Amino acid sequence: MAAVTTPIAAAGRSRSAANDEGAIQRLFLQVLDRQKVRSVYQPIIDLKSGEIAAFEALARGPEGGPLESPAMLFGTGRKLGLLNELEWACRAAALRGALESNLGTQISLFINVEPSVVGGVIPPNVEALFRRAERKLRIVLELTERDLTRRPADLLRLVAWARERYWGVALDDVRAEPESLALLPFV
Repeated sequence: MAAVTTPIAAAGRSRSAANDEGAIQRLFLQVLDRQKVRSVYQPIIDLKSGEIAAFEALARGPEGGPLESPAMLFGTGRKLGLLNELEWACRAAALRGALESNLGTQISLFINVEPSVVGGVIPPNVEALFRRAERKLRIVLELTERDLTRRPADLLRLVAWARERYWGVALDDVRAEPESLALLPFV
């Protein structure tokens, strides 16, 4: 039997969707405030040897919750204008997890960095993590393909900052944005 949608039922669903969206936004703010962003670590395998060469830190929200999905987490951050704060929370989670697991300097840790948030001030708690991590981890900043060419001066400052610390720099999915190929000689 087909469901019949009445204007009252449709209006109720609209309010419910708005309440759900409001609840998701409140949950997002709690996730940021309570530092509940977490990282999962995807191994990067050396195809020749079959050994783990590195791990890429991938951001997730709290396990089992509606913000566990990176699409929902970043979509909500973008909607609320808090993408910069989310990016720093992701970096902090990546560093914390790698330090807690004693990843060490034999295997690289790839940390994604969105070029659109490059050039901002590093929050003090994340700066302290970076200082601890630079002695204990082999870090590679992986610049994502989105907006690579939008702020080239900030991007090059970030690359110089990473190199001063003897960190690696990688460009992610370069073929996804062909104009980013022009940056390869500079990065």
